[in-house]
Amino acid sequence: MSNYPMVTELNRLIGDRLASGSEIFLPGVGSLYTERCAARRISRNEIVPPYRIIGFSSRERGVSIVGQLMRDTDCDETQAQEIYNRWLDKTRQDDTLVIEGVGTLKLKSFVIDPEFEKRLNPQGHTPIRVKSNRSDWVIWCGAAAIAVALGIGIYQYAVLQPAKMPQQRPASTAAPVAESAPDLPATTTAPEDFPTTAADAPTAETPATATPSTETPAAPAPAPAGQPAADAPRRDDEPHNMISGHRYVVLGVFSTPENAARAARQYREKDPDMQCEVLVFGSKFMLSPFHSASADDCSDYIARARQAHEGLWTYTAR
Repeated sequence: MSNYPMVTELNRLIGDRLASGSEIFLPGVGSLYTERCAARRISRNEIVPPYRIIGFSSRERGVSIVGQLMRDTDCDETQAQEIYNRWLDKTRQDDTLVIEGVGTLKLKSFVIDPEFEKRLNPQGHTPIRVKSNRSDWVIWCGAAAIAVALGIGIYQYAVLQPAKMPQQRPASTAAPVAESAPDLPATTTAPEDFPTTAADAPTAETPATATPSTETPAAPAPAPAGQPAADAPRRDDEPHNMISGHRYVVLGVFSTPENAARAARQYREKDPDMQCEVLVFGSKFMLSPFHSASADDCSDYIARARQAHEGLWTYTAR
């Protein structure tokens, strides 16, 4: 304890300011201030509690001790400055400033007094044990399960799904006709040719005892690809194979031949002049009103039929 009451009072004043978290400026020395340090985990179950330290700055920060003396002692600036100068003479020696009960400042480094340390950090610096959060592993397991499920879903979509698709995808992005019976006309013909009217279809029965003609009729000339043949027999909505290399205009794709045949009949009821055929399309069945070896012919047909039938696209048979 200092033998000078004036020194003791200024030491107490500085300590009170710092303990309250305030900054104080010592003219000719620098500024002292309180700095808070956050809690820090040092192991899985232990943390160091938050604490405060005393920092030093050469710049002016906070309230000047001279001004504080003027407010606390009701003296003028000259008297307060004189008190401070006498305190400085008693506490500073060379490059060391000793503030009894607070700490020591040497070469811009402040070492806190043990007693003031207890006042500043009554909780101390002993690590505190904390309970481990047992639910952490549940969160990690849940996140891992979601990641695995997402990976499986992506794999099934990107790898397995393409294997179920036909060999060649249609060039057009227009949606195919739904499997439910469409509200559009359609008919069914053989893949080689297309009758132009319902009158070209064969009768329901052909007498087995019919007398053949004595004259051999001339064989009809084959119809060009993409054009309907006048006398082609129609097998009622029976699925046929495609002609390799030909391009087919597609009205829709169906999962069963019955669905395709039903759609063909409904097309035919709406427009008897429009002829369709049911074709084998991988594991499904395709309804087509036109086919040709020429891509231009198919494009022209789609252009003509666009107003009556939206969503037409082409498929090239392998």
